[in-house]
Amino acid sequence: MLKDLSDRVSSDVEFQLFDFSVLNKLSPLAKETSEAVEFICPRKALKQFVNAEITNQQLLDQSIVLVNGVRIALNLQLVE
Repeated sequence: MLKDLSDRVSSDVEFQLFDFSVLNKLSPLAKETSEAVEFICPRKALKQFVNAEITNQQLLDQSIVLVNGVRIALNLQLVE
């Protein structure tokens, strides 16, 4: 999906970052139990990622990741 989105944005449009938000509902029963994960990715790094020039970890290292508004460091090897 990132490749499709990246391809749709004209190179003439000037901006520096993509900002993606993902809402993770933790419980189907409770209304208040959800987690928002936001990825703020540099345009250049995102393009490199979709062209398989950098790894997903390298993309995350160049990006800002927020969970419920709090910045976190995300190491994918530790998550596995």
